[in-house]
Amino acid sequence: MAVEHPRGPLSGYADEAVTQGMESPDSKERGPPGIPASSFAGLDFSSLWKGRERTTLVESELVQRALGEGPIGRLLELGTGNGRLSSQLQARANEYVGADRTPEFLRELRGDSDSSRPPRLAAADGYRLPFREAAFDAVVMVRVYNFLERPTALLQEIRRVLGPDGLLVFSCDPRPSIATLVADVKWALADRRGEPFRFATFARQRSVRIHPSSFPTFAPNYPALAEDIAAAGFRVDRVWSSGLEDYLPFRSMPARFSLTLATALRPIPFLPTLFVRVRPGRVDGRPRQG
Repeated sequence: MAVEHPRGPLSGYADEAVTQGMESPDSKERGPPGIPASSFAGLDFSSLWKGRERTTLVESELVQRALGEGPIGRLLELGTGNGRLSSQLQARANEYVGADRTPEFLRELRGDSDSSRPPRLAAADGYRLPFREAAFDAVVMVRVYNFLERPTALLQEIRRVLGPDGLLVFSCDPRPSIATLVADVKWALADRRGEPFRFATFARQRSVRIHPSSFPTFAPNYPALAEDIAAAGFRVDRVWSSGLEDYLPFRSMPARFSLTLATALRPIPFLPTLFVRVRPGRVDGRPRQG
């Protein structure tokens, strides 16, 4: 039986089917898939996030602040990974849906969940979400954007499933930033096996491939990020800067220092990460800053 919700059922099937990762009837018609799910299946989240608890704390708090203080009806977390931020999002929304391309991550997330309120999960491609139009009140997408070769297409798909008064909160590591400078230094010193070094931080292209990286990783420049947001039919509502806490020299600094930087100042271009809150609509054809 479909869950009663003001926006209706999630998909063309009964909502229980969505939790098994079934696609809605027209999802295959909305464009080609992204990176195969198997590309991320072997990712060891325990090793990846060891010693980075402060980063998780800061990012979780920034997402909560970006969502605001009001009630949230149905929330989609796109790119759950192993559920690093999922429990807080489940507690925040009346109805939580988690989606990821990698079924192994979702099985881990289901196993760690509170059995009294199990999450509703979908193994789904973000470019072809198995949900009806305007199905969600909010969408959260953290540490996904830089793996997208076609970010505008994915943002358009999110816009499709987001209600007209909804909001999207996502993170992105644009360039130039400390993160891309660090990556450039690592790539310059690496054994590139004959591959020429290309400086990514100040490259003229709107988006460039970042090396070294275990997975295809892309960094847009600031104008490209703004253009992608506007092209998908969103306007920027607010931006927070963060990311220093993810670097070894800063991991011991209090989380409140990172949050103060993120919330008390205007966006700082060279900090590694932006948390962006956008809403459907345009302002003079371009996203509104601040």
